[in-house]
Amino acid sequence: MPFYRIYAGYLIDPASSAKIMDNGIPASIYPNTVRVTNFWTNITGTVFEIEADDVTIAYEWRDALIHAIGNIEEYTPQAPEDPDPTPGPLDVWARVGTFTKTIGVSTTVISSLPGDPKGLILWGSALSGATFGTTSDAGATCVGFSDGTAGRCLVYGVEDNTTPANANRIADRTAFRMMNVTGTNSVTGSLESASASFSTNSFTLTWSASTLATVGFYFVFGGDDITSVQVKDFEMGTTATGEVEYTGLGDKYDMCMLLTAGFSSSNWGANFFTPNGIHSVSVHASDTNEKSWCCNIRSSDNVATTANHRLQNRNRLLHTMGGSVPAQQQAAKWQGWTSDGFILNWMDQPSFATLSFTGLFVKGGKWDAGSFIQPTTTQEVPTLLSPSNSAPEAVMAFSINNTALAEGTSSGITGSTWTVGAQDTTGGKGCLSYSGVSAVTNPQENTQMNNNTFMKYITAVVGTTPTTDAQCTISDMATDGQFTVDFTTVDSTERQTVWFSLSA
Repeated sequence: MPFYRIYAGYLIDPASSAKIMDNGIPASIYPNTVRVTNFWTNITGTVFEIEADDVTIAYEWRDALIHAIGNIEEYTPQAPEDPDPTPGPLDVWARVGTFTKTIGVSTTVISSLPGDPKGLILWGSALSGATFGTTSDAGATCVGFSDGTAGRCLVYGVEDNTTPANANRIADRTAFRMMNVTGTNSVTGSLESASASFSTNSFTLTWSASTLATVGFYFVFGGDDITSVQVKDFEMGTTATGEVEYTGLGDKYDMCMLLTAGFSSSNWGANFFTPNGIHSVSVHASDTNEKSWCCNIRSSDNVATTANHRLQNRNRLLHTMGGSVPAQQQAAKWQGWTSDGFILNWMDQPSFATLSFTGLFVKGGKWDAGSFIQPTTTQEVPTLLSPSNSAPEAVMAFSINNTALAEGTSSGITGSTWTVGAQDTTGGKGCLSYSGVSAVTNPQENTQMNNNTFMKYITAVVGTTPTTDAQCTISDMATDGQFTVDFTTVDSTERQTVWFSLSA
């Protein structure tokens, strides 16, 4: 079968692009589909490499596009010498574990890693190790990352059992930070943060103070096939829908984890906090447009009856929520990597141009993203990976503890509940569960840390301690392109969990 390379200009509309990346034009447009084998996107256009029976089909396929521009040429791919249909695994590794800080400690060192770290993701609260497996009405929640030099994190918390509600967010230029929410419309108490640095087979967290004890979790990765990791800040730069190109990475990357708190880039600084809590984490993994998701929780500050909400979307990025209802804002769809950055298609326009986000960007390794659904009976749930020959080193997951979503559908209901967890191929694991009860006079915050499970879902109930309704671990990280999630405790809610993985 010959190959035909099609050059389509940058004027191609998003809907047609989506049809192309769905592996061909649907039968309603042209009965003969074609297979997209590769594509490249830059500021001047998009190049699609397709496979077709003959050149007539290729031309008909191109002309079915709205703009019908570009040209087609036939070429013969050069066969590699001694082709290997099953290439060996990449040189990558990942580890999940617990870091511990005691009172008086200025540095925390995690050593004996399989190699030199390239990237680091941290999550946790302000709780100490003595609280593992129990629920506390304190702690807040933090997610951050580092490339060994630069770090960023978001912290979110609601003061428990007070009126008016006291909710806050911190955007810090460190990899991890604790927050103690006390007082009306303010953040007080000791706020210790940690910067991260990498050494031979280890990483070090250097703390800004030594008066608190805490525990948290890490997802650290490296290997020779991880060729570049960097942290970079961006402004959304638009108040309209449509495509925007973001540049400055200097290369084409493979995975990104994005954080936003819904405020201006001038406010992303050390020790900065604002009333109201908005905490949004997004991930895009691989070359395909579909491997994206976003998790978001928020709470209104300084109101008599608090409004806490949660929102999740399986193919959008960077959304936040505004007002007293969980309406999606600032939602974008991934359009592709470029040689110097990436392109986002804003489906819900940003409210102002200087809204900021930051990202951990990784080049190298096999990254994938997707979702799985909690069953209503105890059972194992196989979860497929792409490519199918990849063997997972570690999986990290987020869930707002809500029912399964239709593709592209956002879910936002009362309560700011979410769960963050990860597990590696050696059995290392860690999970943070957080909840804020909504529509009550005295808001209720509850946090639970677990170092023996992958995901532990909780439900916030007014006036009581949250219930732990379901939990799971990864029982198998197979070499055939899947991992198996084992639900040992379930209930009647088919919760959806979004995840990303690093594979060798």
